[in-house]
Amino acid sequence: MNKPDIVIVVEDPGAANFIQYFPEIFSNLNINTIIFSLNLASKFLKERNIDCIPVNDFDLLDRVVKLHPDVLIIGTSDNRDSQVLALIDVADNHSIPTLGVIDSIMSYQFRFSGRTDNALEYAPDWLFVPNEETHRCYAKLGFPEDKIFMVGHPRYMDVVKKKADFDSRGCAFYRNKLLPKKCSNRFVIFFVAEPEVPIENQSNIVGQFDLFNSDERCYVALNSLVRACQNKFPDAFIILRLHPKNRPSEFEEFKSSIGIISSEKDPLPLVYASDLVVGMTSSLMVESLILNKPVISIISRENDRNELPVWTNSLIFQAMNQAELENLLNREIHTFSSNRVSKLDHIVNSTSMISTAIKEILYSYGVGIENE
Repeated sequence: MNKPDIVIVVEDPGAANFIQYFPEIFSNLNINTIIFSLNLASKFLKERNIDCIPVNDFDLLDRVVKLHPDVLIIGTSDNRDSQVLALIDVADNHSIPTLGVIDSIMSYQFRFSGRTDNALEYAPDWLFVPNEETHRCYAKLGFPEDKIFMVGHPRYMDVVKKKADFDSRGCAFYRNKLLPKKCSNRFVIFFVAEPEVPIENQSNIVGQFDLFNSDERCYVALNSLVRACQNKFPDAFIILRLHPKNRPSEFEEFKSSIGIISSEKDPLPLVYASDLVVGMTSSLMVESLILNKPVISIISRENDRNELPVWTNSLIFQAMNQAELENLLNREIHTFSSNRVSKLDHIVNSTSMISTAIKEILYSYGVGIENE
């Protein structure tokens, strides 16, 4: 029996963060995997030593068609002009089954729409989603429920494993190793930056924050945090973690308030060395929660309320105005208890769920797996 062949195409770092674990999972099932990467996903995967073949839009369609894999996996994004959407149509015309990977609920209604008004215009044959609420959203759009697999997020399982290693060395080890000596006794805040929200996913401003020079939510959040620290924690040490789509120049005006700008491949050691994590809706905030760090989500727009996993609602602090943010820094963070995250029932065995799902998909097309 020949090994099944799977081709993965990914362009967005969020999707790459999800599919980076697929080659190992599939290898354990005796499945051949090739990853074609575009744009920022190439850098993301290379930094993590994941074998991938960087391609451009012009080569992509022909290369996938020539390989004619048993399944084509698409890492989705919020790019409505993505060549990956055209690839789904091409695959369908060549009888290549397609599987879309959804890494988060954000922009779910635009991931397969392209420039049309139909949310499922370029929908694949199957979906992997990270949680039940994302499953419900796609079912509501009309995607067949029996072709949606809830598989969790494999990154979260990896963070659980990393936490055991971090705990064996302790927070002091990472503070001494990664932070300047001047902040050894200072309150360390890790701020998770995010890129500007795509225009189609923008929503009404609901948070009561001063907008200063911009109403862009990352700017509002960081500016509000800096002000809160000035008012309540003037000696706080702020670490700014850039998203792969961010540029340092975007934060030039905050230069005097930031101790470290982080963009290295693995942010978790710095998270572990910090006292508090602040952001908006990044998956890194969930990872920080798994590391048992107190987390604050600054809510400035309506959609922010729904873009973190539902199970985190009772675990992540929310601030919808400057006073709430300052109150959290001043009072609630000091009462943080590890009991808040002692029960992580929602960190599912993603590896097992992905393995089971891909086998079911392959079997449905008459493709068996060796040693099964």
